[in-house]
Amino acid sequence: MAREPSKWEAALLDKLVESDLPSPAIEYLFAKEVGRAFRFDFAWPEHDPPIGLEAEGGTWSRGRHVRGRGFEKDAEKYNQAALLGWVVLRVTGAMIRDGRAMAYLRAAFNSSSREDIETALTEINGPNSIAEIQRAYARALSNAPLSVAERKQAFMDSVLAARRRAT
Repeated sequence: MAREPSKWEAALLDKLVESDLPSPAIEYLFAKEVGRAFRFDFAWPEHDPPIGLEAEGGTWSRGRHVRGRGFEKDAEKYNQAALLGWVVLRVTGAMIRDGRAMAYLRAAFNSSSREDIETALTEINGPNSIAEIQRAYARALSNAPLSVAERKQAFMDSVLAARRRAT
């Protein structure tokens, strides 16, 4: 690396080394073809689509990534990466610590369709996620015409069924 890795970059690198995933390019320079010089902490430029991974530090200590100018520059970087076809993953220290960072990365590597991605994200989010509850609510509402009380009961039944399926 051109610079000393941050605490979270080092922790993520340890997890990457221990995994069966392909080795990343570190501090990968991209967007040169459009006159910019942005870097990803970790990148897999040969993957289709290419994957860039950023370990975001300082999320709770008002670090560079969450203050005005740094946030603005990061938004520009991520937007240009997306427009150039990159899958951009941003992870925090908590995500690195609890395994979500690696789960997101595995999903990016192993997902070739929207259905694959939805399945992977449902596994990451767990059975009681907001998304699962919203889907259950939408299913309950789609069974109209029901009274408000009946819709609420159908919603609760859907949530309980989703929780039972998950256990």
